[in-house]
Amino acid sequence: MVTSTQLTGHPAGHVAISFANDMLGQAQPVRVTLGGFEHPGEVIVARQWQGDFGSPLTGVSMFRLVLLHATDAPAPTDILDDRICVAAPRGRGGRVAESKATYHVVSTEHGSSGRSRHGSHLKAADFRSLKEVRRSYISSNDPGLGRLASALATYESRVNASVAADLHEMWKSGVVVTSHDRTKSGGQKQAGREIQPGELFLLDDPESWIESAAVVLGRGIDSSITGDRVSPEQIYNELQDGRLTSAREHLRQICGIHFDEPTPVDRIDACLGGAEDEVLGDELIQLLVHELRYPPAVASLWLVMHALDRGSELVLSPVGCTGNADAEGAVAGRQHFSVDTISEFEYDADLIMRTVNLRAEKSDAWDAVLPFLKLVAPQANFTTFGGGRDSDVAEFDRQLITLKGRVEQTSPVMFRLEIATGATDRPLTRDVNRLDKVLSAVSWSHFVAASRVVFGSVAALRAALADAADQWAAVEYAADIE
Repeated sequence: MVTSTQLTGHPAGHVAISFANDMLGQAQPVRVTLGGFEHPGEVIVARQWQGDFGSPLTGVSMFRLVLLHATDAPAPTDILDDRICVAAPRGRGGRVAESKATYHVVSTEHGSSGRSRHGSHLKAADFRSLKEVRRSYISSNDPGLGRLASALATYESRVNASVAADLHEMWKSGVVVTSHDRTKSGGQKQAGREIQPGELFLLDDPESWIESAAVVLGRGIDSSITGDRVSPEQIYNELQDGRLTSAREHLRQICGIHFDEPTPVDRIDACLGGAEDEVLGDELIQLLVHELRYPPAVASLWLVMHALDRGSELVLSPVGCTGNADAEGAVAGRQHFSVDTISEFEYDADLIMRTVNLRAEKSDAWDAVLPFLKLVAPQANFTTFGGGRDSDVAEFDRQLITLKGRVEQTSPVMFRLEIATGATDRPLTRDVNRLDKVLSAVSWSHFVAASRVVFGSVAALRAALADAADQWAAVEYAADIE
């Protein structure tokens, strides 16, 4: 049973879906919470059926609701994904009737009551502005533009409610078409029951239509997934703490995987078989989201599990970019996620969307090991931003020598202090030998290799260097410590 079903909240004034003329035929992204996990989907409002509306879902979309005004409702064979449903109006005698209940950016004529009428139009200037704001708002930080966008979105929301009321009965008494191949998650070929229009359009609220579509298409969205037992954030914390066994068990329970069944980690291993040493982000989405039917949060946790359990590495686009972003800045800002660097990353439910690829082996390139290098030379930067040059390497070498010298000066003092206080567990010098191995490196690449072997992660090395810095400060500013 699917639990905790709701349309993910939007900021005040946000239009969940639009019936505006300029949005016809465009996929409008939505998110519905099922079982405690967000399931991305899309809604398409269109005059007429187009073949690509029935094409398989891509990206991380897990369902698609197509709302048609026109007479050409598709045949089930036109729908190539079991997570798509199409609603169309039905006229008298079973014929599909076409509706014009939408609003346009072409006229100032509208009804005094505010309700949309067939052939009625809204203020052209307002909606031309709205159209322009839609194109520029996302990429702008202008507060004035933000206020305008909010005001126009609020206005559009009121109009949407009026249009939805007109369209509600039309679709409720219409037809719903789905693929013949509606099946349950996991590839078990089993025909899904027919979807009744009344299930989707029980209320005249478009958000309820989206929620209902996501639930009724739950034969494609695995309804066994539930976040009631443990949250994704808690599982990620377990992974960060190195409690892989507990995290793996929680993920098994969430996904309904039995002990004798392969996990997604095993499935990813199979993708890496043979001569392949990496899996592209699109392939990971296809496997985890579209074949196994996991929502992005769960799919992302399985990627993290693979990185920690198998020693692999995730190459990520910067926050705000998708994994396929090709812009120079996106490439320059790519991050490398592994057991070494997990401490540097907060929980991200959409991690899989930022994944460029998964590498079987961790990279030794400058950009990949930058978190280690920054512990010694904080000004170190990505190569595309000027980092990694001879001058940067020289600065790193100078800082490394300085750190090594400070540890060599403070360790005898700390050792004598331990003896004086009877601290047999060596709380002040237990990391000296390990730091000496790392700080004695002859190059930045040697430093990273030694750090991975000796400390195992950026977090562990950072903690040791922080203690060393505190000790140096004590020795430098308290000469009488002896």
